[in-house]
Amino acid sequence: MSGQAWSHPGYEAVAQLLRMRTGLEFAPNRFGTAEAGIRRAMGRAGVTEVAEYLLLLQGDRIADDDLISELTVGETYFFRDPAQFDFVRDTILPELRRAKGADHTLRAWSAGCASGEEPYSLAILFQSAGLAERAQVLGTDISRSALARARAGVYRQWSLRALEEARRERYFLPRDDQWELIEPIRRRVRFEHLNLAYPHYPSLCSGVWGMDLIFCRNVLIYLSPDAVHQVGSRLIASLSEHGWLLTGATDPPLGDVEGCQAVVAPGGVFYRRAGVGHPSPRPARATIVAVPPIPALSKRGASPGQVTASPPAWRAPGVPARAPVPVPPEDPFEPAQQALRSGDYCRAVELIDRLEPSAAACVLRVRALANRGRPELALQSTQEALRSHPFALELHFLDAALRMETGALEEAAQAVRRVLYLDRSLAVAHFTLGTILRRLGDLPRARRAYRNALTQSEALPQDAPLVLGEGECAGWLAEAANAQLALLEAEP
Repeated sequence: MSGQAWSHPGYEAVAQLLRMRTGLEFAPNRFGTAEAGIRRAMGRAGVTEVAEYLLLLQGDRIADDDLISELTVGETYFFRDPAQFDFVRDTILPELRRAKGADHTLRAWSAGCASGEEPYSLAILFQSAGLAERAQVLGTDISRSALARARAGVYRQWSLRALEEARRERYFLPRDDQWELIEPIRRRVRFEHLNLAYPHYPSLCSGVWGMDLIFCRNVLIYLSPDAVHQVGSRLIASLSEHGWLLTGATDPPLGDVEGCQAVVAPGGVFYRRAGVGHPSPRPARATIVAVPPIPALSKRGASPGQVTASPPAWRAPGVPARAPVPVPPEDPFEPAQQALRSGDYCRAVELIDRLEPSAAACVLRVRALANRGRPELALQSTQEALRSHPFALELHFLDAALRMETGALEEAAQAVRRVLYLDRSLAVAHFTLGTILRRLGDLPRARRAYRNALTQSEALPQDAPLVLGEGECAGWLAEAANAQLALLEAEP
């Protein structure tokens, strides 16, 4: 094979399907390697014809998961690239503590976490830094089988090859020829299924928002240029104020992604969210400047010297006056929503606080505070708003999501049940309840909640937007519910 063309159109069709679903792209010099991987996955699936395998991939998520695992290098180990972990310990953590205070709960995300060594390394680092009770770590991956291994927390010696003996003895227990992470470290990391190529983050619904630290290492190298830009933009948007993104040494640069500042450090080139104290070095794109409307005159009459009215326009006798062109009323929320979309969360809060405290304004305020990386303040704002708006569905849902993030799982379950009491048809609420129950260890009820989410979402058109879904559609939630049910099959 020359390395410049696929040997069979079926292999190209499989690669195109993967690109559409995951953003994975194969350069011509990797066609041969990709075909060999596809053939190995076909063999495990018991399929000999590539056309038959393509049909299988379109309906079998297990086969799809196996192929993704086959074609991406899941090579990882504890404290891989130690210079990056040193940079987190010596530079990022002190900066975050200065900016956000010693009582701030650090939110970290390992995107593309594979079998879990990276997020567990972060949990160990935070424990060593005295942040065990003030740090949360999320690990996400597209591979369900990798997530099942991560949740088990059992590793062979090869995964511990860069770990000094003192850490191994402190944080692992021998288990035959393997090593099992101690329960306190496993408890500090939660794992969720997430396809980085899908635009389902940042959002409270996915649990990815207001992150102080994101590791996304050796993931972008597999993506097409368009997917790199889209994923990079969403990763930066998922950062809180003063947040950091660390990528791998071989990952493509994100220099064209707005809203971040590249920082050259001993461990590589990292990215810091642009904001107060470190603005983006790139010139901003042109923005639309709104001309402020002429202030309305007071009903009490004009002050001396004010122009009270324009003279009426002249028209010929017998010619009827034209009907005035209706001017749509200004949306009072639009400036705050624009600030929220652009990531200027402080400005969003400032603008919202000028509005009447309606339920919609309260929702915007809570979201802005959460995206600033201030879940405690956001939760406090939610509680205050619910006293005035006790039947506001979205406020109850935000209450549940924020309680999840602060570790108050029982209270979170109660909050989402209040949402379902008000409307049993909300698929997103059923899905969220399943996630909470799974984290509480109530697997039978978690399965039931995920099945309810699946039933409610499948009853809608795939492209139907979901209530409380933050722009997500029914087809995505059905896929996510199926993924969680598949993951739970690996649980006892």
